[in-house]
Amino acid sequence: MRTQYLEGRLAEAVAVSDSLRKDVDAMAEWIQRIYDHLDSSVAPSAPTENCSQERGE
Repeated sequence: MRTQYLEGRLAEAVAVSDSLRKDVDAMAEWIQRIYDHLDSSVAPSAPTENCSQERGE
């Protein structure tokens, strides 16, 4: 009886773990999209190597 109880609890923990992993993956993807968006909006205004050479740097 105790073994069955523990197996049931373990199965519940595995299910919760899988769900949490999916949530973490979704958040990581969302954060990556934000970084990509910020990078694309900053990149055009960032000084390039040619611009810094023109100023004599």
